[in-house]
Amino acid sequence: MNPTSEMTSLSPCPMGVARGTQHRDGSDVYVAKESRPPRVLVVDDEPNLLELRRVLLERFGYHVIVAPSGQQALEIFRRTAVDVIILDYLMPGMNGGQTAREIRDLDPVIPIILSSASNTVFDVNTELFTASVPKGSHPRCLLETLKDQLQRVCRDPRQPCQR
Repeated sequence: MNPTSEMTSLSPCPMGVARGTQHRDGSDVYVAKESRPPRVLVVDDEPNLLELRRVLLERFGYHVIVAPSGQQALEIFRRTAVDVIILDYLMPGMNGGQTAREIRDLDPVIPIILSSASNTVFDVNTELFTASVPKGSHPRCLLETLKDQLQRVCRDPRQPCQR
């Protein structure tokens, strides 16, 4: 069996596929994802919202990891391969901006979606976040933003994060 006969060249990397090797002509090859669904780290100090997002995202096929604080999010991020982060801004202790800055030092390209109930934080540290979804938005808004961010940065989920 020719392994390239079952591979399709796609751009950008859609959800549900992993970046593979390259064709002889140099174009990227994508293969059906075998190992796991996209991993989403959701960080929020509000337990009810954390649970609501976990249930919603798992229902749509994501592997969800939750953290109730910025510090716990960093601990998880250092030891677990994550594809995208949904991060609250206004949290006690380490706020979302501080958390995002620490994460950026470890991985400058991971998508970080800012999620906050406060409209004033959307003007602060915008270079740290790749997208934003206000709390209280329709769940479809979060799902579409999440899908867009995963397509924007293609990662090979079969490989561990380079940290």
